[in-house]
Amino acid sequence: MYMYMYMYMHVQVGGSADPLVRGNIVRDGFKGGIVVHDHASGQFVQNEIMRNTMAGVGGTDYACPIFHSNIVKDGKGGGIVLHEHCKGVFEKNQVIDNRVQGLGFRV
Repeated sequence: MYMYMYMYMHVQVGGSADPLVRGNIVRDGFKGGIVVHDHASGQFVQNEIMRNTMAGVGGTDYACPIFHSNIVKDGKGGGIVLHEHCKGVFEKNQVIDNRVQGLGFRV
């Protein structure tokens, strides 16, 4: 799947959702790339997330996602930004050349 220049978040996962999102290109969003919130989980594997205006990957509100082997690059905001009460597993991701920070934690 290819997601390009969407006005809001390209992929937004909330509530009791638990998707498998694999092998996508998520780029040039006017806001974020992939955002997981509100107790949601899900597996996000081998995606290329690039050139989004806000965080390439974001987690908030007790989300507990698994991000594995993704490329998060060239964002105007942070690469991976986790807010208070977000848990999850983030492993073997490449976070490259994001303008604000590669990995950020916010309270």
